[in-house]
Amino acid sequence: MCRFFELSVAKYTTFSLLILTTSTAARAADLLPPAPEHQAASNWTGPSLGLNVTNLWSTGSLDVPQIGKLNGFSLNGPGAGLTLGYDYQIAPAVVIGGAADLNVSASQFSASVPGESLVARNYASWALRGRLGTEIAPGTLAYGTVGFSQMFGDASLNGAVAANSGRQTFNGAVFGLGIETQFDTNMFARIEYLHGVYGKQSYAGGLFNITPSTDSARFSLVFRPGDGAPASAAAAEPANWGGFYVGGMGGWENARGSASVSGYSLAGIGGGGPSGAAVAGFNVQSGKAVAGVEGELSVNGARASATDVLGDEAHVSVSQEAALRARFGALVWTHTMLYGAIGGVYTHGDASATFAGIPYSAGSDFGGVQYGLGVETMLTPHIGVRVEYLESRYAASNHITPSLGKTQSGLIYKF
Repeated sequence: MCRFFELSVAKYTTFSLLILTTSTAARAADLLPPAPEHQAASNWTGPSLGLNVTNLWSTGSLDVPQIGKLNGFSLNGPGAGLTLGYDYQIAPAVVIGGAADLNVSASQFSASVPGESLVARNYASWALRGRLGTEIAPGTLAYGTVGFSQMFGDASLNGAVAANSGRQTFNGAVFGLGIETQFDTNMFARIEYLHGVYGKQSYAGGLFNITPSTDSARFSLVFRPGDGAPASAAAAEPANWGGFYVGGMGGWENARGSASVSGYSLAGIGGGGPSGAAVAGFNVQSGKAVAGVEGELSVNGARASATDVLGDEAHVSVSQEAALRARFGALVWTHTMLYGAIGGVYTHGDASATFAGIPYSAGSDFGGVQYGLGVETMLTPHIGVRVEYLESRYAASNHITPSLGKTQSGLIYKF
């Protein structure tokens, strides 16, 4: 009897504890907040069609045998193009693909002295490129790209020396970096920097040779047919851009200047070089709209030089730049913002030369306006990544009117 009573009590106690434990767990589950829904990656697999606008900088060397060489002629002008591509998502956050580009441009270089003039321009190019990217935030892809390109240009030399013109095809390679972000089910915005290097071509029967390179800041609207992004990603809580931030940037800058003195004119001396910058600013956010002010201090490596067979030489450089600009942006996806910027800018340029063994040097300060476009993605609540293109237009000083364009990327820390 006692043994039966002990077994009954044990079974009852075990059953009671099981009921109590299950009931307590159920109540606890009701009190806990629901687990966050996983944000699936966007669907990048499939074809795409992009329309782009470009600010094209073309720099290079102009070699006139038996006379001299200019390492730093510069062409600058707007362009537009079409890109057809196909991507394949080989992993949730890894994308490979290819693209074909066709572009037209209106960039030009000109120089004249009494009785002679030279005009060179780029008018079209095409490229076949591959790309490899990773999704750094829902709906935003960062990628690198490389491929083969052909560029078409012409040049004319008129006046007392010769009256020749010709068209040439330049073969080379193109490579760069970019960010693409989704702002609607099938629509994407893309910003990328592309650098092209090309081989030398001769004009006017070898009278002069041109070896160009190009730098393109390209902004595109891209259509991707298909399912688009998952609804869970679109419904996620937007990132917070409000508050103070600092950042470090690095990139490539092109400088171009025009000068006119005593019948001599040169519209297009310039060159390219690396740049680095520190930025600090403050943003105010209201819903998907962001506005702010930002200051930047940068050091630049843009250089140009010219030499002749008599040993004469000239050098032009831009050393630093300071800017204060306003930014106005809109969140096109939960963690990504497209923005425009405009403000004031200051720079200092130096020129040195040696003619007939006598050295000359001069420096000038220039003030102007700076404007540009960019894309910024918050990777964490405090860390973001940015890609932008900024162009600076300066007022003339000492018969020189410079302009600068730079593409830069970097990290931002938000306090």
